[in-house]
Amino acid sequence: MSPTSLSRLAGILGGLCWMGRAILDDGDGPTSLIDGLHYGGLALLVIALLGIGGGLVSGLVALRVVVAICLVALAAAVVSFLHQQYTDRAVDGILGGLMVVYCIIGILVRRSRAADDAVAEHHRPRGSHAA
Repeated sequence: MSPTSLSRLAGILGGLCWMGRAILDDGDGPTSLIDGLHYGGLALLVIALLGIGGGLVSGLVALRVVVAICLVALAAAVVSFLHQQYTDRAVDGILGGLMVVYCIIGILVRRSRAADDAVAEHHRPRGSHAA
């Protein structure tokens, strides 16, 4: 499994944790479970954002690291702003759902590209005049 796929999987699991937290956090739920879902999901989402940010650029490793860290910082700023405007439960649930959808689409697109590349390689003409 590639690092990109692992980061997308972390995004799916982290988003599901935040969605679960949003569902359970109605004031009567177990605090330890809600906190565990929040912080566990946060760790998984940071891993996913680091992987996604690193994949945005190619080439120099230092540039990949800077972009990955900047993506996490941008996401933290947006989440902080949204937490000031709306309830934490709603923000975390919606952002978790969006991350799940984004990561699932990313995995599906990656698989379809790999399948298309395999078909193109299989049907490539052989011979001295093949381009």
